[in-house]
Amino acid sequence: MLFLLACGIDTQLSTAATSPARCRPVAEVCNERDDDCDGLVDDEDDDVRRAPTWYADVDADGAGNPDWSVTQCTPPEGAVATADDCDDANAAVFPGAPEVCNGIDDDCDALIDGDDPDGEGLSTWFQDADCDGAGDPAAHVQACAQPEGTVATADDCDDVNAAVFPGAPEVCNGIDDDCDGLVDDADPGVVGTTTWYEDSDGDGYGSGAVSIVACEAPSGYVAGARDCDDSDSGLGPCPGDDDLSVCPTHTGTDDGLVPAWTGGCDETLGFFEYDGHCYFGVEYADSWGDARTSCLAAGGYLAVVTSSGEHAAVDALASRPWLGSCDDDVEGTWAWVTGEPWSYAPWAPREPNGGEGESCLEDYGVTDGWNDIPCDSNTFGQGYVCEFEP
Repeated sequence: MLFLLACGIDTQLSTAATSPARCRPVAEVCNERDDDCDGLVDDEDDDVRRAPTWYADVDADGAGNPDWSVTQCTPPEGAVATADDCDDANAAVFPGAPEVCNGIDDDCDALIDGDDPDGEGLSTWFQDADCDGAGDPAAHVQACAQPEGTVATADDCDDVNAAVFPGAPEVCNGIDDDCDGLVDDADPGVVGTTTWYEDSDGDGYGSGAVSIVACEAPSGYVAGARDCDDSDSGLGPCPGDDDLSVCPTHTGTDDGLVPAWTGGCDETLGFFEYDGHCYFGVEYADSWGDARTSCLAAGGYLAVVTSSGEHAAVDALASRPWLGSCDDDVEGTWAWVTGEPWSYAPWAPREPNGGEGESCLEDYGVTDGWNDIPCDSNTFGQGYVCEFEP
């Protein structure tokens, strides 16, 4: 008797090499066997079950495109098993990629740039409350884009004072203006200092022989250089009250043309009285320094003009006279030799022009006004006027 084996579904697996006479078909699955005895293995068989789904990975970043897939046993070339790429045209974009500041979702978590707590490459921005361009190191945020009211630097030492920041001028005010840790005189770059003069005899007047530039007066120094003898505390300011700390480099020779002042305005000697002061005019001086020295030697000072009336009185005594002022210390800042406030200033048109070396004051006249001119020049035949006060 001939026994035939009927094909039935059971758990016996078969391969293409298995004798058909012994085949027991089962469901076709991905295992490189002909499970259902139809002569087709895995992807060759349309009935294959439980085949995986593969996703296109066009940018080869290891993450697949969920919008393109195929289900089969063997992965197609360029396909992967995951479907979590949010931009399959950009190899830098995939789950786990670093989130950087570029305006896109690099790590596919739906959070972009600074909104992503996992972000990398964020910049640190520092509060600039006083809007001086320097930030407060104690107040900062991290973000891709610069938030309003912040800056990239953290070098402000006082974020409530707009005058304080690195590079600001260090001035004499008791604070560290330029944030270098040095205050006032401790900072070699300090500006706005005062010249202090040694007062050897302790009478409150400096001699001008020794001076120090500083914010605060050192011990034994005073602001003015008006002492004519700094070894005698009984002798104070020089005759005529000329402050030698004003324009100290401009001195000269006494021409002997001014009579010694004895306390009155003797018109027979050429003195002229105006508003309680006496004046004496000389028609020529070689320089501003000679004019000043000649006035000092006579007990007065080079005329200081503070009103239009005084201007007219002085102008009548000499031709284009030198007046007692210069801007040696700071160009454009004029000072009277007596230290009086500068208020009346009838400059000629386009004057003072700050020309080279033009640091001393001459008077064109009441109508034409004042002019700045080199202190050692007498190009225009300047005279001078000395002033004496009771």
